[in-house]
Amino acid sequence: MTLSGQQLFNIGVIYWGILLLSLSLGVLRINRVLLFHFLLSSALLYVGIMHYPLQLPCRGNENGAGFLFGPFAFVVSYAMMRWLYKRIYNFEPDIEAYSGYSSRDNRGLNFLDYLTALIPAVLSSIVSIILAN
Repeated sequence: MTLSGQQLFNIGVIYWGILLLSLSLGVLRINRVLLFHFLLSSALLYVGIMHYPLQLPCRGNENGAGFLFGPFAFVVSYAMMRWLYKRIYNFEPDIEAYSGYSSRDNRGLNFLDYLTALIPAVLSSIVSIILAN
């Protein structure tokens, strides 16, 4: 089954938004949830690899399948940043929107908390945009 470029774009962007929401709500701190997202983003990566050579255009981009690579980049980079953070501080990274305080851990947020959220988001969006053009 071949999907259109617009459908691939929609799937990639909506799932990327779900990942951002999961990150901000602290759901990605649960190992089983992170594993589920890894498996789902791996499946989307497979679909993206299968559709990438077809050059399916969407919204002015040359290839809508490029947006399916972003969620995998997000999950993998977040897992690596989370592992690094836990090695340094011995507790989970956290991010709460518009706050410098973690109500889940009752502590102030540090610079690496912000980087653990920012690097996966920026990296995955750059990967998606570069592969889509």
